[in-house]
Amino acid sequence: MLTRLPEHYEVHFIVFPPSRALLGMIPLPAEHLKETHVTLKENIKAHYISLPTFLRAPWRNYLLGYLLTLLYVSRKVVQEIRRINPQVITLNYPSAYTGLVGFSIGKLLNRRVVADFNDMIAEYTMSFLDYGTESSGKMANRISKDITRKILTTIQDYIISNADAVIAVTNQIVDYCKLHGIRKDVYLIPDGVDVKIFDPERYFGDVTNKIRNEYDIKEHEKIVVYIGRLEKWAGVQIVLRCAEKLKGSNIKFLLIGEGTLKPSPQMPSVIFCGRIPHEQVPMYLAAADLVLVPMEHDVVGNSAGPLKLFEAMAMKKAIIASNTRGISEVITNNVEGVLVPQDENLWAEAIKQLLKNSSRASELGENASRRIRAEFDWSVLVNRLAAILLPAEGAKRPC
Repeated sequence: MLTRLPEHYEVHFIVFPPSRALLGMIPLPAEHLKETHVTLKENIKAHYISLPTFLRAPWRNYLLGYLLTLLYVSRKVVQEIRRINPQVITLNYPSAYTGLVGFSIGKLLNRRVVADFNDMIAEYTMSFLDYGTESSGKMANRISKDITRKILTTIQDYIISNADAVIAVTNQIVDYCKLHGIRKDVYLIPDGVDVKIFDPERYFGDVTNKIRNEYDIKEHEKIVVYIGRLEKWAGVQIVLRCAEKLKGSNIKFLLIGEGTLKPSPQMPSVIFCGRIPHEQVPMYLAAADLVLVPMEHDVVGNSAGPLKLFEAMAMKKAIIASNTRGISEVITNNVEGVLVPQDENLWAEAIKQLLKNSSRASELGENASRRIRAEFDWSVLVNRLAAILLPAEGAKRPC
């Protein structure tokens, strides 16, 4: 969101080593192997914090690794904040990691702190932390998980209660804030999309042919695209179940993203594309006949307004999505897309019907694109963001 601010704003990102990498779930990005400073645009800079090897090893015991990392990273962040001297500190999440460090240092240095509450981060974190409770059922593991959830939630709620302003991406998160006693300075700014980048007019037949050739997809086969984490908690399981039900239907399912789910020879209709650079996402969407946006019907899923939804809408794509609260704030069922409950039979039937009816699919895509350009273009949203960051703006200083 901050990258969309006008050029007279100076924006700095302080990027922490990802917790998923420290937990061994993904490789540690190369940028974090040493202190790295990258100029993304003239007014936007990224500062990557490294973590010595001796501090990565303790993450085998997540609590010890977390505490040691918190101390080390906090010292680095104080140095960067003092050097940059920002007027506003924006937290990417009210989390027990980046959020807690940014909030504490912001208050210590008497800066305005704005919490970007774009996920129910405590529950989201719990969704990928696996203590083996499902497999072992041990009481100690269940207690450990409950205690961890309580700690994460307490830190999350403390941050949003004491930040100078909170930005919520869905009404579900706004309601959560109100339920926890925050009655003012909570602003609803949904996710959005840059319609100059996600513009279907920039992508024509050659792009679609390139994708088809790369993955050996025949001309008569339909392309259904999923973009996101390849994890059970991310909702991708329903895509795999639909692929199984629609096997032999001349449909290829392209799964774009990373995760623990791996290709299976028993599923020839599913193509695992892996992680792709974000600038290539419009090309894959352009090639799609249909885009799937599944979400779990839980606290995290109902609170999310997923970015991939806005990007597919901007590209005039027919969309089938979960009927969660966050998604239904953006898509009206059978107007900008098709919303279905978490039933693979209904999903499979919706996929079949939309792929058969190209005029209906085109109509949904056109409606989706119109709504995006009217309400969710970053050029529309960014002025609201700027007014929250610097409500009584004086001299321009870094954010």
